[in-house]
Amino acid sequence: MSEIKFTCPKCKESLEGDDSMRGQVVQCPSCNTDITAPVAPKKKQLILPKTGASGGSSAYTPPPKPKTSKVGIVVALIVGLVIGYGVGAAKGPSLITKFGSGDGLSLPSFGRQTKEEWMEKVKRNQFYNDYQRQILGIKKDAFVEVMGKPGKTQAVGKQLMWYFECSDGQIQMVINKAMMDIAGEINTEMINEY
Repeated sequence: MSEIKFTCPKCKESLEGDDSMRGQVVQCPSCNTDITAPVAPKKKQLILPKTGASGGSSAYTPPPKPKTSKVGIVVALIVGLVIGYGVGAAKGPSLITKFGSGDGLSLPSFGRQTKEEWMEKVKRNQFYNDYQRQILGIKKDAFVEVMGKPGKTQAVGKQLMWYFECSDGQIQMVINKAMMDIAGEINTEMINEY
């Protein structure tokens, strides 16, 4: 058994006893004063309010969430733009839409090519027929491997539209759908720039 130690409040005599004396009235051996032996300290208990269908309080409020710093979000956004701008600048100045140019503030293109560069790439890979100003007899898979997949496609009647996003607008290819379906070839009727 554990022991308890306490002091007489009148004569200040140190007293000892076993654990069974807690809360009982004992007599001080020195001054004969009646003393109540101290009780064991209570352990702290966490009592949560009852909730749900059994009744009870449902007013429990969870602790508040930490606030997100708006400054941190703004700094992260600026750092992301600076890094993106730097990546675009490394690929060449023509790949970047300049800030403040034209009719307002615009964001960098992040490496997207211009319409002119897109057309030069088509010509460089001999997909474009300068004489007829069209793309004729080019296998779809070969074209997509070099130029990438179009951002959007649309079928309208006997035509198939492919759209490629560029930093300064978009290119629309109007393709003969029947030739694409039968031979897997791209035969354009028009190439439009927007």
